[in-house]
Amino acid sequence: GPMGLVGERIALTALISGSTLIFTFVMAIPIGIYSATHQYSFGDYSATVFGFVGMATPNFILALVLLYLAYVWFGESLLGLFSRKYADAPWSLAKVWDLLKHLPVPIIVIGTAGTAGLIRTLRATLLDELGRQYVITARAKGLAERRLTFKYPVRVALNPIVSGLGGVFVEILADVSFRPAPFDVAEAHRMLRELRGYPLLAGARGRPPGDVDALADALAALSRFAAAHAGHLDSAELNPVVVRPAGQGVVALDALIAPATAGRPSRPPGSTGGSMR
Repeated sequence: GPMGLVGERIALTALISGSTLIFTFVMAIPIGIYSATHQYSFGDYSATVFGFVGMATPNFILALVLLYLAYVWFGESLLGLFSRKYADAPWSLAKVWDLLKHLPVPIIVIGTAGTAGLIRTLRATLLDELGRQYVITARAKGLAERRLTFKYPVRVALNPIVSGLGGVFVEILADVSFRPAPFDVAEAHRMLRELRGYPLLAGARGRPPGDVDALADALAALSRFAAAHAGHLDSAELNPVVVRPAGQGVVALDALIAPATAGRPSRPPGSTGGSMR
């Protein structure tokens, strides 16, 4: 029936998204650490080139190249997630194996840009941390380089990456709510209650409830800011936002405001505001 068809598509989407996330972190973290600890080496320059190429290459170009190489080298047509033989066939071990053969192309295509960006972020953060006084002091006292690197600097450098995981999972699960800006606090509360993750804010499984009122106030304030500057903004983002226990407020750990590109309006002529999610 329709629900079975939709459920199968959702499961495949979750499989691709989860596999891509694993691919991104498994590739980016070791390369980023190596690049930072071997600054200006051949490996560092190679990672830098990969980073710039990965971020600059459009996904559809990369997909075409991978499909062409798979056909030329292995004689396999990897269009879609299944071969024609298994597209409408019931699930079996042969169909699962056919799916696994087709997965690398979408995983690499979707994950390359994120991997490249993550490598650059981790390299820059770790290099900054390795130059701090406590690292220099520990090195001068004879602490082994490997232990020194992984004991503290790597952990600290991974913080921005781990903090961004919440946003990644929200995007994968499409747990979002949209409203035209500006909106009031009551509408912000309705937006929050629409989210599948709202029970976590309300105090799921014995956890203390978060300060939902403060979060709604912040959303409404951000919507007013976005509407007031709609002609000059391309986007405005607070991510991640820490919701403290009820009565203690919220804290935005990072913010990004992108101005409108010169020569391109940030909204269609005649519109009165942007949208919030």
